[in-house]
Amino acid sequence: MRRGIAIVGVPLMLAVAPVAAQEVMLRQAPAGYAFGNPRLLTQQLIWGRLHGARLLGLACHDRGDGAAALAYVDWLDRQWSRIRAAGRDLARHYFSQDQMPLDAIDTALQLKDRLDIPGEELMTACATLPEALAAPRNDLERYYAERREAVRRGDPEFPGAVWQEAE
Repeated sequence: MRRGIAIVGVPLMLAVAPVAAQEVMLRQAPAGYAFGNPRLLTQQLIWGRLHGARLLGLACHDRGDGAAALAYVDWLDRQWSRIRAAGRDLARHYFSQDQMPLDAIDTALQLKDRLDIPGEELMTACATLPEALAAPRNDLERYYAERREAVRRGDPEFPGAVWQEAE
């Protein structure tokens, strides 16, 4: 039943609610990535993966590649718990709110608003999207857990850092 809902909802799930960039930029928000906070940095990196998948999924949908768009929607459904947690943490970090539209967080992270991929390269990217999203590297919960464990073990990328759980 979820698959039927996802197929019908593809255009809706790929789209983001528009927010004026001026509204986002008027808010006082910390700039850049949170290199001093490994948990928050991990959420920012997760958001980057989501953003890339979303841009490619939307581009594939726009070119009529239903298989790639459906793979994105299925991936989004499987990853939603971690995406929701990342969105909450980033909305709190950048806007002192529990929720913000996807594109507001994208703007805060200074992410591109669309892909600039020539037609043939886009066709190839769309053809490989289902396989790429199924790869372990795109399991966002796994990625989060691996990063948390690395910091707890004393990962040299974060010397002396402590994983700070969300409030």
